[in-house]
Parts: sequence; structure tokens; C-alpha cells
Amino acid sequence: MVKRYAERKLLMRAAAASALALSVGCGSPASEPVRQPQSVAKPPSELTISVLSTNDVHGHIERLPLLAGYVDRIRQARRTDGGDVLLVDAGDLFQGTLASNLAEGSPVIEAFHAMGYDVATIGNHEFDFGPTGPRATPSEPTDDARGALKDRLKQARFPFVAANLQQAGEAVAWPNVSAVTVIEKSDVRIGVIGLITAETPSIVMAANFRGLDVAPLAESVAREAQSLRSRCDAIIVLAHAGGKCSDFSNPDDVTSCTADSEVFELARALPTNSVDLIVGGHSHAGVAHRVNGVPIVEAYSNGRAFGRVDLRFSLPEKQLQEARLFAPQPVCPTIDDSACTTGRYDGEEVRPSARVGDAVRPALAQAAAKRNEPLGVTLPARFERSYDAPSTAGHLVADLMRTAAGTDVAITNGGGLRAHLPSGAVTFGDVFELMPFDNRLVTFELSAGKLAQLLKIHAASGKHGLVSISGFTAKVRCQDGFIQTRLSDPRGEPIDDDRLLTVATSDFLSGGGDGFFVGVDMPRANLRDAGKLVRDALVHGIQQLAAAPDARKPEFTTPRLVLESKRPMRCN
Repeated sequence: MVKRYAERKLLMRAAAASALALSVGCGSPASEPVRQPQSVAKPPSELTISVLSTNDVHGHIERLPLLAGYVDRIRQARRTDGGDVLLVDAGDLFQGTLASNLAEGSPVIEAFHAMGYDVATIGNHEFDFGPTGPRATPSEPTDDARGALKDRLKQARFPFVAANLQQAGEAVAWPNVSAVTVIEKSDVRIGVIGLITAETPSIVMAANFRGLDVAPLAESVAREAQSLRSRCDAIIVLAHAGGKCSDFSNPDDVTSCTADSEVFELARALPTNSVDLIVGGHSHAGVAHRVNGVPIVEAYSNGRAFGRVDLRFSLPEKQLQEARLFAPQPVCPTIDDSACTTGRYDGEEVRPSARVGDAVRPALAQAAAKRNEPLGVTLPARFERSYDAPSTAGHLVADLMRTAAGTDVAITNGGGLRAHLPSGAVTFGDVFELMPFDNRLVTFELSAGKLAQLLKIHAASGKHGLVSISGFTAKVRCQDGFIQTRLSDPRGEPIDDDRLLTVATSDFLSGGGDGFFVGVDMPRANLRDAGKLVRDALVHGIQQLAAAPDARKPEFTTPRLVLESKRPMRCN
């Protein structure tokens, strides 16, 4: 009975449907198309999260509008296929350009907001600004040595992560900073761990880092990854620690890479399958390789390129199936082109982002006015800088520091010089780009014997940039199986080891930066502040130098620190 009733109901519904079709049709029933039931779309079987990364932007906000154009294109591609973009930065955001430094990095944060960054880590140069305001290091009891950095952390609407940056044995308790964070993209949960290079205590201003420490990188990652794995679909490390590779044709071929780089050592030390991606920085180089099964990317520096890794997840279980590595993508047609306004990606033109352009325009305008201030000096030739070789720029800076401080000798570090000093009319911006750091000029006394020992250690270690010297020459060579150093005065006469020399340098080096003055017992009570920034001494010194008669102008091309072989020097 129930069966017959059901059959009758079906017949009645069919008849009603036929009658309705006849009543609303515009032609004869025979001309009407047969309506097929709509097919139900199959749910997607996979999802892609594109991890886009920058590192060591160093305040170069002028490049961010175009870089944002690339990010927008990839975001559009992910929106089309149902995926998403995770935009990250691996540290050293602020220090390095006039546009950023005038406001202690604030314009970078505003540009990152406009670009939609999701997370960043802290780099060693984040400590360069010191207290809030003009002082680069604390000089009053109320000065917070990390005041400017904390201002930027509070300003940011995206989180910072720092798992191995510690104070009193615990992760730092600063605003908007945690060891890890979890970010959700298209229902995929991604854990992010932050790291800072182990070199940090030896390369930052000691006064601004006092009371802090850096825990071992691999131990910090392994600990945090273990707790994240149960609640995340993927784990990423943002490491301000880098590598260096030159060939990106095969991600599994690392023969073009520096094998013992810090980020590679990190990947080798991690337990298997503990993390799914490492985004590196600090070395200003390119990486897009797998080490110990871990994908690693790094995209040079200064906003000239970005990294990309596509994480492909199966659905619905959200299981990571593949991490596809891309070579570092230049923002401009060539990696050294700093003035391009357009680029191409996937065969289509990429245009600068208007919203990011609006965000950076005020800071760029302010910087341009300051940068173009003429110094009233015309240089006949360019002064070249070099990180690990003698350079005319290094000799010039050392000479001007010695003159400004009135000392016997002067020493400056290769890493502190960041640009060539061009020929022609010199502006404030030219000097700023040569020396973008707010280091102060300091003096102290040191015996010639201890200075010779310092240079011997410097030659043997091979770490950090080659120092430039003024007021003396030094020859470092092997003798009887040992490194020996001989110092001579400007006349070529040997300097006795017992002679006490007055030395001019930066507060960065005197405070332990680059480890240069760590190898000897330097009397700290001798240290005196010369009362000026190194950069200000350069501005004044270049003006005086240009006005001097040709007969009184020093010679800059002859090497003053002569090493018998390349660093690190070894004697049999």
C-alpha cells in the first residue's frame, strides 16, 4: 500500500512538471531543449600557499612599491585557485637609508602594513638606533637601550618572532614579540619560529645589547617545533642567519653554495621532519636549495629581490605534499638595477603598487631634501669601498677619523662602509650612504704591541670585514711557522712595541663589535667620547680636505695593511 502511494505521488509530480513546461514555453514543446540536472562541483583536492619572503631590506622603502606589485600578482593567482599568500621578512628591516633612519624605521613598518606582511623576525641591525630619539646609545639613566626597537614593535600590526633572543635565560618579554606564532591561511595553520644569528653579541653596539643573549639556533628550533607540530599543518623558520649560493638550476645541488654557512649548519642540526621551510637572511646572498631535506630560501638584500616557496597541501586532510622552490626573483631586470620602475613576471608586466607608493612617499620626500644638501665639495675621482680588501674609501674614512680626533692612529671596520663615495659634487646623501650608521667617534690609548697583536688575530680569524687603518702601516706575514706583524710609522720607521698610541675608532668597534678589540686586554678606563658622530666627522673632514692645497692631500691608493696571503691566514 505504501509502495503504491509513493509511485502515485511520483507520477503526479511528473505530470505537473510537464504541464508547467508547456505553459511557460515560447515555442512548441518539441523545440524546447531537454534540461539536464546540474552537476555538483567536486571539492578541490589540493591547495597552495605561496610563501613570499624578504630579508635585509635595510630601509630601502623606495623599492617596495614595485616589490608589492609582484606580491599582488601572486596573490591574484592564489585567489583564482583557492590558495593564499604568506608574506614574511627575515630581519634587518630598518637601518641603512636616510628615508628610514630619519624616523628610526617607522616608514618601513608603514610600508609593510600597506603590503600586507604577516610576520617578521628581529635582525642584528634592529639594535642600531638604541634609545628613542637622537642618541644612538644610552647615556642617561632613563634611556632604554632598545627604546627605538620597541617603538617599532608596538607600531607594527603584524607579529615579530624571536625564539633564541633571550634576557635572563628567557625569551624577551617585549611588546608584540613572541618565540613563535601561528598564522592561518585558507584554513591551513602555519607555525612560525623566529631566530637571530649567533654572531649578534659580537657585531652589534655592546651598549644596546647589554643584558641580552642568543641561545643556540638548532636547540631553540627543535624545542619550539616539537610543541608546534601537533597543532600546525606546516612549520616555518624565519632565521636572520644566512647562506650563499650562485647556481639555482637544481635545488638539490649545493656545490655552488658555501657549505659551512650558518643557515646550512642549522638545517643539518635539526631533527628529521621538524620543520618544513627555513627563510634566511643576514648574508645578503641568494639561496633556493634543500639541505638535509629542508628547503631554504634567501633573497639577497635591500629589497632587490624576493624569495618564493609554494607549499602544496592535499585536501581535506591538509597534508603537506610538496615545497616547490623558486630561484630568488629580482624586482628589477638585473639584480643591481636600483632605479627601475617596472618588471615582468610570468610573462606579464608588473607595475608598482599605488597604495604602497602612497605609504612611502612622505618619507622619501623628506629624505630627498636632506640627501640633496650640497657640501660645497667636488671630488675628482670616486672612492671605492670594499668589505674584505684595502680600499680608497676605507683609507679616506680612517684618515678623517684620525684628523677629527687628533690621534696618532685610527681604525675603522670594512662592514661599516656601505657605498662608494662618487666623484663630482658631493651631497650629504653621498656621505650618509657611505656611512649610514650613527656610530660615535671615540678615542683611547693602546700600546703598539697590543695593536700588532690585534691585527695578527684579525688576519688569522678571517671573520668580518677587513679593517682600514690610518697613521701607520702594518705588514702581516708568516715567519718561522707563526704569524708576525710589523708596524711602521708614516716615514717607514718601525714602531716600538712599548710605544703608547692614541687611537680613534667607532664606539661600535671599541664596544666589541666585529670582535676586533676582544683579543687583548684593552683598558676600558681610557675610552673617551670625541663628542661627534663618525658621519659628522666625515662631512667636516671632506670639506677641509677639498680646500687643502694639493701638496697637503694624502695618498689613498697604496695599501696600508698588507697581508702575505688571504684571510684567514695560516702558517705551516
